[in-house]
Amino acid sequence: TCKSQRAMGKHAVLRPGWDCHGLPIELAVARQMREECPEDMSVAELKRRSLEYALSWVEIQAEEFRKMGVLAAYHERYLTCDNQYEASTVRVFGEMVQAGLVHRMKKTTPWCRGCATSLATAEMEYSKRVDPSLLVLFPLVNPPALPHLPPDQQVSLCVFTTTPWTLPLNRAVAVHPDGTYALVHTDRFGWMVVAWPLQAYPIPHLTLTLTLTQALQAEVKVRLGLGASEPAGVFPSAGLAQC
Repeated sequence: TCKSQRAMGKHAVLRPGWDCHGLPIELAVARQMREECPEDMSVAELKRRSLEYALSWVEIQAEEFRKMGVLAAYHERYLTCDNQYEASTVRVFGEMVQAGLVHRMKKTTPWCRGCATSLATAEMEYSKRVDPSLLVLFPLVNPPALPHLPPDQQVSLCVFTTTPWTLPLNRAVAVHPDGTYALVHTDRFGWMVVAWPLQAYPIPHLTLTLTLTQALQAEVKVRLGLGASEPAGVFPSAGLAQC
């Protein structure tokens, strides 16, 4: 931003800053402490050495920026470990609380068991792995009056997922507002509601359509025990509104 503004003839000063907090710093220091003095791993010592480690890189990186010709006000740099910076952060957070912009709610966050702390999503790296896709049945406690459903019959919503690790925190089943669904019956799973047809699921707000390949369609039908059977009834998603 500063560079583009300078190109337009404006006096735009770049004030560099360094983030002196974070799990990568603590992990590097903890690894070094285990090698040097494994018996001295107190929290206070870890914090002190983490600060020293972070500050040691400030001058090194600033000098590297100068050598690359980065024009900046290095004498006015800011560090997130400065008391003034931390105080301004707390002050702004307090203003956000007073303005009603901060709410205590539930949110799924990555967690590291080894470090016993939450992780920043932007700093995570994933190794390649293959997980099984699952077909999950969610029994309806108060099933709506679906067409062609015999009375006093249990019916379930059938969900296909390629992210099985999300199931423990699942709280609801999403239904497409403009989608079409079908009531089907198999000897193995009984009565089920599935998206219909199986091959396409339009997502209007993303201007795209999720499409199942013919091979995957055949696999889903085999796993559900549908075969070539036709659904007992087809209806819009509005029929599931009262589930």
